[in-house]
Amino acid sequence: MGARKLNEAETSLLALLPEGAARERFAEAGLPNRRDEAWRWSDMRAALSEPKELSTDYKSDIETPLIEAEGLTLTFLNGVLQSVPEKLPEGISLHHSDPMETNLLSHMADAASALAAPVAICIDAPCKTAVIFRYISDGKGIHGTRVQMHITDGAEAKLIELHEGQGEFFANGVTEMFVSENATVHRTIFAPEMPTSVQVHSSLALLMTNATYHQTIIGFGGKLARFETRVQHGGANASATLNGVSLLAGRNHLDHTTLVDHNVAACETHELYKSAITGRARGVFQGKFFVKKDAQQTDAKMAHHALLLSDTAEVRAKPELEIYADDVECAHGNTAGALDENAIFYMRQRGLSEAQARAILVEAFAGEVLEQIADEALRSQIEAHVSTWMGAQL
Repeated sequence: MGARKLNEAETSLLALLPEGAARERFAEAGLPNRRDEAWRWSDMRAALSEPKELSTDYKSDIETPLIEAEGLTLTFLNGVLQSVPEKLPEGISLHHSDPMETNLLSHMADAASALAAPVAICIDAPCKTAVIFRYISDGKGIHGTRVQMHITDGAEAKLIELHEGQGEFFANGVTEMFVSENATVHRTIFAPEMPTSVQVHSSLALLMTNATYHQTIIGFGGKLARFETRVQHGGANASATLNGVSLLAGRNHLDHTTLVDHNVAACETHELYKSAITGRARGVFQGKFFVKKDAQQTDAKMAHHALLLSDTAEVRAKPELEIYADDVECAHGNTAGALDENAIFYMRQRGLSEAQARAILVEAFAGEVLEQIADEALRSQIEAHVSTWMGAQL
C-alpha cells in the first residue's frame, strides 16, 4: 500500500518536522486513524482535524501542582524544560544529550522525538530523592518532550509525573528508561481532566536481569488522551507491574495501550486496569503479551475491568496473548458491567443515599489499583482527587 494522502492538518504537522527518518515515516503514514489496528478506537486524525503550529512560550499562570511531593521537580512548559538547580541531589545527574539508542514505539513517538531536545537523566544507587516531572501545557499549538532515563545497577528510582494543562494543545511525549540489573523503578502518572486537549505519551522500559518496574497511571481523559507503555524484558528474572485507573465523564477519551515483550526466560508481568465511565465518555484498553520461544517460565497475567455508569458510556478492550514458548503461565481477562443494584439497595437500607452508595462501590472498584501505590502520602492525595470526581459525577 502506498503513502496516504495527507489532509491539511497532517500537512501542517509534517512541515514542523525536521528532515530525517521521523519526517519520512510521518509523510508515509500520516496521523493514526481508524484504519490503523493499534489506533482504531483512538482516531488521531479526527481529533487533530485543524492545522497546528508549534506552541509558543507558555503564557498561563503556573498553579500549585495537583499532587504535591518532596523531591527534585523538573518542569516542562509547552515542552521546554525550565531552569534546574545548579546542584542536584546526590545520585542524580542531568544533561541535554542523547546517550542511548532505543527502539521507539511508533511514528507518533518518532514525531515527538523529532520535535523535542532530549533530556537525559541518570539515577545512581545513592539516590534517595524522588524526581517529579511536571508537564504543563497551554494554548493551541503542538509540542513534544523526550526524556531518557538510566537507572544504574542496584539503584532505586521514585518517579512522579503530572500532566497538566489548559487549551486546545497537542502534547506528544516520549519517556525511555533503561533499568539496569537489580534496579527498581516506582513510577506514578497523574493526568487530570483536560477536555479540549489531545495528548499522547509513549513510554519504553528496557528491563535487565532482576530489574523491577512498577507503574500506575491515574487519568481523567481529554478530547483524546493515550498513554502507551511498552516493556521489553531483556534479562532473566525481571519483573513488571502495570496498573491503571480511568475515571471518565462528559465526552472525555482515555486510551491505555500496553505491549510487553518477553524475550528471555523467567520473567513476569502483571497488569491490572480499571475503568469507571459515565456520560458519553469512552475508555480504551489494549494490552498484548508477546512471548518468544526462548522465554520459558514466563509468568504473565493481564486483567481489565470496566464499570459503565451511564447508558451512553463506552468501553473498548482488546487483551491479547501471542505465545511461542510452551513452559509458561499466561492469562488475560476482561469484564464490563454496571454497578450491583442489590449492593446499592443494601446500602440504602442502612441510611446511605443512592449517590453515596454508588460512590462507595466505585471507590472500592478503583481502590484495588490505588492501594498498590506504595507511597502513602501520594496515594492519599490521589484518593482525594478520585473522591472529588465521584462526588461530582455520582
